[in-house]
Amino acid sequence: AYLEGVRALNAWRLARADSLLGVAIRADSGFALAYYRRALARGYQSSGDPTAGARTARDLDLALRHADRLAPRERAMVEAYRELHAGLDAAMGVGFAGTDRLAEAERRYAALVARDSTWTDAWYGLADARFHRAGVTRDWRQVQGLFNGALRA
Repeated sequence: AYLEGVRALNAWRLARADSLLGVAIRADSGFALAYYRRALARGYQSSGDPTAGARTARDLDLALRHADRLAPRERAMVEAYRELHAGLDAAMGVGFAGTDRLAEAERRYAALVARDSTWTDAWYGLADARFHRAGVTRDWRQVQGLFNGALRA
């Protein structure tokens, strides 16, 4: 179910990914990567759903609660996504709020890319963090650099 869920996530079949990853979690309630991947699926489909942010945060909390079962690299990825999600969640309702969390997500993803420049998930997270930080930054001189950095990532 986990592998099929990841395939569905990669194919942008988000509801199917959510469902399959839920099956994997029911089979192993300590499956940190399944919680993380389900958080990604829910994060991508959260547009217009006011409860999606809370469900995503809950999945991330559970992924981190069981992160001792993960390799350090995967744990770092979950932690980076937690910062990205928290920054986006804060920025949604309060304009410029969340920039610190988005900057922290960017820093964490940049560190992952520096350690492994072939890790596409880390590059995507870096681009996402830069893109969203550009949208909420107060320093308009940084906006172009952040957007360009997002495109490069």
